[in-house]
Amino acid sequence: MKAGDIILFKPKGLLGRLIAWVTKSEYSHSAVVFGKEYGKVLLLEIDWTKSRIVTLESMTREYDVFRVDKLEGREEDFKRNIIESGKYFNVMYDYEQLFSFVRRILFRAEEIANSPDKYICSELVDRAYKDIGIDLVGEYDTGEVSPEDLADSKLTKKVEVTCMKSDFEKAFDKVIMFEGGYSDNPYDSGGKTKYGITEQTARSFGYKGDMRDLTLEKAKEIYKAGYWDRVKASEFDNFYIKEVLFDTAVNMGTGTAVKLLQKALNLLEQNEIVEDGIVGSQTINRVNEYAYQKDLVFWFLVKRLKRYDKIVERNESQKVFIRGWGRRVQRLLEEVL
Repeated sequence: MKAGDIILFKPKGLLGRLIAWVTKSEYSHSAVVFGKEYGKVLLLEIDWTKSRIVTLESMTREYDVFRVDKLEGREEDFKRNIIESGKYFNVMYDYEQLFSFVRRILFRAEEIANSPDKYICSELVDRAYKDIGIDLVGEYDTGEVSPEDLADSKLTKKVEVTCMKSDFEKAFDKVIMFEGGYSDNPYDSGGKTKYGITEQTARSFGYKGDMRDLTLEKAKEIYKAGYWDRVKASEFDNFYIKEVLFDTAVNMGTGTAVKLLQKALNLLEQNEIVEDGIVGSQTINRVNEYAYQKDLVFWFLVKRLKRYDKIVERNESQKVFIRGWGRRVQRLLEEVL
């Protein structure tokens, strides 16, 4: 991906679908690639509050990538203009402009309200291009540009980009491979589960249907909010740390997962951190600063294996799961080593 590439996100949830409908678009949100740092793609976007720089990897929605050939060779100019102009950072979201689109659809109002010092997402992208002399949607005023207009522009073309999955999505795919579909094993204290989500957990996230009908999309939403975000996996630099921390949280609980990571770090480091199962700045910084990340992952998984042993010692009925747990850890180790 290159600076200047336009990322158009497909709607997710009721609000996203509403925006797509209001703007007559296949997409509900847009952002533009700002650059790369530490292997991550940086995006300039404006969310419901103000404009900001985020990583593409932190976004969980489906998206398409559009490229502007006219920008070829000027990517650094594009990035430099955004930085030096200073007018694209901490800009407030233009709610009045969004409501204008609603009024146009519902009441056929002609005028689109457009504040000069507030933007909607597609306007932010369009203005960034106009500032370097590239008019993506010439027939409209900047304030009337929707994500669909950016996609339909004669100057943009949809491109295929490899490795488009975020770290969460890659880790999620692995968890689903391990967890499988619907299960109601009498030896499993979690009872009815699907995709590894227990009925109790699903209910706590608002799911009211039969567990057999739980969708993969709902499971993904639960895993992101209930496990990935709770262990702050995105705050860690190394993907394997993120993946194993997330997978352990799913398999053993978030607090246990964090505590095992802290125990593994203390085994390897002289200056120990508190093993409290809480992801604070000290845990994040010390893990990220540790030089031998693969060693840390290895001993993290060793600690996990030891915990399985203790589980079976306390409750022999759990022996039925021990081979599966072992294979799960083995596959994670094979990926890391």
